[in-house]
Amino acid sequence: MLHPAAEEGTPGPFGRRALTEDLEALGLRRGDTVIVHCSLRSLGWTIGGGVALLVALRDALGPQGTVVVPTFTTYLCDPATWVRRRVPEEWWPRIRASLPPFDPEVHPAQPSLGRFPELVRACRTARRSAHPLYSFAALGPAAQEVLAPHPLDYGLGAGGPLGALLRLNARVLLLGVGWDKATLLHLPEHLTDFRGRRSHVIAVPEAGADGATRWRETTQLVMYEGDFPAVADSLRGAAAPRLGRVGAAEARLCEGRPLVDAACLRMARHRDFTRSAMGPHLVGIAPAPAAAL
Repeated sequence: MLHPAAEEGTPGPFGRRALTEDLEALGLRRGDTVIVHCSLRSLGWTIGGGVALLVALRDALGPQGTVVVPTFTTYLCDPATWVRRRVPEEWWPRIRASLPPFDPEVHPAQPSLGRFPELVRACRTARRSAHPLYSFAALGPAAQEVLAPHPLDYGLGAGGPLGALLRLNARVLLLGVGWDKATLLHLPEHLTDFRGRRSHVIAVPEAGADGATRWRETTQLVMYEGDFPAVADSLRGAAAPRLGRVGAAEARLCEGRPLVDAACLRMARHRDFTRSAMGPHLVGIAPAPAAAL
């Protein structure tokens, strides 16, 4: 009996060498630092699954290249703010008393990021930043420079890994996903004082001196991905994303700095969260001070 994927006509099989050649044809270079967002399913039938993609990335980047992925754990917050997995209010005190604080070696990346970030995080040689909500993992010689420090407040601001990626002229690789998944585009939100920009308080668990769970308030920007595709569409000439395929996946590769510059320009001109049509969920949330980001 055929494997179900073969029966369904899934493209493939694609092995390590084919994926490496596709990445190189797309424009990935040896020594690059690249933040990767990926739908493994979109690649088709790969020989070795996500491991094959990771090995191919490292083959294409060489020993001086660095792979970076978001490994967020936004589920580590006060249960009163949970939206996707709401629980009865009478449970909240018990959850607050015992929710384990963030441990970068234990807590998995949230499933909404796909399977690839968790695969990278679990690698023995991977490093991970210490932010309880917005951590990143990285493999390669630039990992430490990307990941540390990672301030608690405004975790996706210029003082953390996204700012480091910009300074390193990192590139953005999208495999089978859209620009709304491009985490680097949250950095311009912090850099641009667009109208109606807001921050909010998110409480996270941390270990007290006695080992018990305590709660600490953090200040984070209210973020929005709805205009990220328009930012990418505005790039022209040498700054335009390179398009191709990796396996069966639609692939986009973009230089990080022109992407951030274009986003800052667009957000300054076109974003206005003071209008209810743009952000009705922002009512009652405090303005974000520009100096703090």
